[in-house]
Amino acid sequence: MNTSYFFFKLFKFFKDENVKWTKKALFIVPFIYFISPITLIPYYFFALAGLLDNIFVLLIGLYYIKKTIDEYDPYDSNKDGKKKHKDNVIDMKNNDYDLDD
Repeated sequence: MNTSYFFFKLFKFFKDENVKWTKKALFIVPFIYFISPITLIPYYFFALAGLLDNIFVLLIGLYYIKKTIDEYDPYDSNKDGKKKHKDNVIDMKNNDYDLDD
């Protein structure tokens, strides 16, 4: 996916009223955690581990953002941000089951 289409989908995702606000808020959490002085591993305890902790959370957040935007279809009538699942339908014409016992 090219960059301009990604940002188009990101813009549509945030403007879409049918997408839950909690799903939109999860986009901001990794960036807030990255710049926040509060961390899981303190810098004064292990300086490198504290920095790697922030980078790890940021990378997980970026992966979530990319995955969510890739699945989002701005032209979908469902506009739930979820993929549509096909119904589980059994094809009764071409089965090999003998039900006459």
